[in-house]
Amino acid sequence: MPGLQPAFGVYGPPPSEWVGGQRVPEYVEEPGHTWTQEAGMSSDPEPHAQARLFPASNGRVVAVACTAEGATQVRYRAPGTSDGGSSGPGSGHMGGLWAPAGSTPVAQLVRGTGRIGIVACTPDD
Repeated sequence: MPGLQPAFGVYGPPPSEWVGGQRVPEYVEEPGHTWTQEAGMSSDPEPHAQARLFPASNGRVVAVACTAEGATQVRYRAPGTSDGGSSGPGSGHMGGLWAPAGSTPVAQLVRGTGRIGIVACTPDD
């Protein structure tokens, strides 16, 4: 076909950042939109570790990641919303959480010793 040119693409792992002792994707797809990491915070490794984010003027999609020893229970809190989960030793991840505008989202290891992190993303599209 005239004017047709072949093209090649190379795919690799998506860009990510270290949060809570593990790699968290820099971009996420949530409810039909692309969100980009805006802010993140990781705790020091300790029992009942906690990480919080500063308030932002807009609502944000939030992910929580942790790397802990033994049985782990994680809690996420922001005004009007909360979530939680548990896992065995190693890494755990909770995504698709919401932080309302002006809120200070907090992630905490309710049970377990390790590192926890929280990441907020803003719309990219």
